[in-house]
Amino acid sequence: MKVRCIREVPTPEQAAALAPFHAPDRNQVFAVELGREYTVYCIYFGPGMPFLGIRDDYDQLYPTPMCLFEVTDPALPAQWVARTDGNGSLSLEPPSFTPYYFSDLGDEDPDTLADFRRVRAAFEGPPASDVAEA
Repeated sequence: MKVRCIREVPTPEQAAALAPFHAPDRNQVFAVELGREYTVYCIYFGPGMPFLGIRDDYDQLYPTPMCLFEVTDPALPAQWVARTDGNGSLSLEPPSFTPYYFSDLGDEDPDTLADFRRVRAAFEGPPASDVAEA
């Protein structure tokens, strides 16, 4: 699944829909670039609106509100599994994703980093540097 960024911050109406469940700072900046296309690594459906797990330029995953994007490729990855958290939320994500996956990736946990390289290759193909070296 791929999406294109159509806005960098939620509209006031979207921010109001997010507010009871996700209270972003009024000056919060999401790690997105207007017009850029992103691969979606996971989707979390909870109260408010869906959040997409997208990758930034530093190989970090960020939960970002769906309202900032339009879908450009609706094909769902075969690697996704559906999970519920017991609070009525549903996630579609690779089976290796844990509740702390984004955090572990940011903390540069070696096992999580190795797993994300595999996940990224499955979703996007090998990084350009790997192709150049082959």
